Amino acid sequence: MQAWLANTSEGSKRAYTKRSSIIQIAIADDHAIFRRALRRLLETETDFRVVAEFGDSGELCGAMDNLRADVLLLDIHMPGPDQLEIMAMAHRYIGSTAVVALTAFDDDSLLSAMVSSGATGFLLKTIEPERLFDALRRAAAGEALFTREQLARAHRWRDSVEQL
Repeated sequence: MQAWLANTSEGSKRAYTKRSSIIQIAIADDHAIFRRALRRLLETETDFRVVAEFGDSGELCGAMDNLRADVLLLDIHMPGPDQLEIMAMAHRYIGSTAVVALTAFDDDSLLSAMVSSGATGFLLKTIEPERLFDALRRAAAGEALFTREQLARAHRWRDSVEQL
């Protein structure tokens, strides 16, 4: 699989500074048809620009040092390193990028892992487009997207595991 990354030559992500009102988005999902459809959907909004696409987490991890995005939409079930390894690398290389899980799995263990690893949000792929657009704008502005109910579920799951 070939990762697609917009041409960038401004140095590492750590030096990345947002220069416009355009929200730069990277998509990491192992289903090519979903990536393409999501890209087309996002680009119907004038303030979104998809700057990178990755078909597995290995591609994503290999490109993190050069990734310049405001938001990373991350499918947490992809071939390659797991979501915790991805999040650790994201904090190291793309710390100012909001990482938002976009998944088909409404699973408390995955939700808890994303909350504890510092993700910005956990969205289901059944989300309506307008709600997704709003969530991406909020994430790019630095707002956490987790609902109270999601945080409660994540903490309950973590507490139940700790009691074992």
